[in-house]
Formats: sequence, structure tokens, C-alpha cells
Amino acid sequence: VSEEERATGLRAGIAAHWHVVPNGVDPGRFSPAPADSTGTATAGDTSRGPLVVCVGRLCRQKGQDVLLRAWGPVAERVPGARLVLVGDGPDHDRLRDLAPPSVAFTGAVADPLPWYRAADVVVLPSRWEGMALAPLEAMACARPVVVADVGGARESLPPALAARCL
Repeated sequence: VSEEERATGLRAGIAAHWHVVPNGVDPGRFSPAPADSTGTATAGDTSRGPLVVCVGRLCRQKGQDVLLRAWGPVAERVPGARLVLVGDGPDHDRLRDLAPPSVAFTGAVADPLPWYRAADVVVLPSRWEGMALAPLEAMACARPVVVADVGGARESLPPALAARCL
């Protein structure tokens, strides 16, 4: 899945012939919004400020709690900024309790594509990843991404951007 996962296996003493086969996305499905589309049907009113989207299972691994702790200062400095957590999971209630009013929760969605296209930036604050799909899907939709500096998330970025992980 990722070079980081391969290295973890080697450190654990798993002796095998390894080939890393990274995740990919279907560029026919995950692509930029058509030029005549505003990309805001899902996100609402664009006059309110930038839209930050985090797509993933709501669980400790994905680090949405870290994002919510960082969101307060962002919301104070950027008027109208909105954060949408797309997904569901065991931490839903706990995260909702942490979230300020500028954060929305969609629950599980059948297709994250409209959210990627509507986003001004897609964020993945994971604590660990094998090979993160959300940044790959977002970049295929021509959306900028911010990821935590963990193996599979870092490896999802083009080499020139990998040094810009948080």
C-alpha cells in the first residue's frame, strides 16, 4: 500500500519479497468540476467564506479531533470559514461535542465527489495511514490538500509537495 507500510513490515521481521502497489483513483470519476459548474450545490452559499472539507471515517486514526482543536483559531481569523466533516464512525458524538458552530457533519455519504469539488481545501489530519485515498481523490478533482506528516498521507502527495506536510 505504501513505502511506510513496507518498512513497518520489514522492521517487524516479516521476511518476504515486497512490492509496493500504491492506491490510485479513477480519473474518469474523480475529476475537476465542469467549467460551467459552481461546485457549491452541496456546500451552500459561497459568499460565507472558504469551505474546508475533511472526508473520512470519524475515528481516532483520522485525527478529526486534532482538526477541531485547530479550527477555533482558523474560524476567528477567517470570517465565514466553514469546516465540513464528511463521514461517520464511532467518534461522531464526541467530535460533535467538540465542534464549534462553523463545523457541519454530513454523516455517511454515498459519494464524496460533490464535497471534493465544492471544497476550497481538503484536509486529512490522520495520526497514521496506509495510503490515504482522500488526498488522491481531492487532487484528482484539482483541489488543494493539507495532510498530516504521516507515512501514507505524505506518500499520497507529489514529491515536490511532500515537504509541505503539517
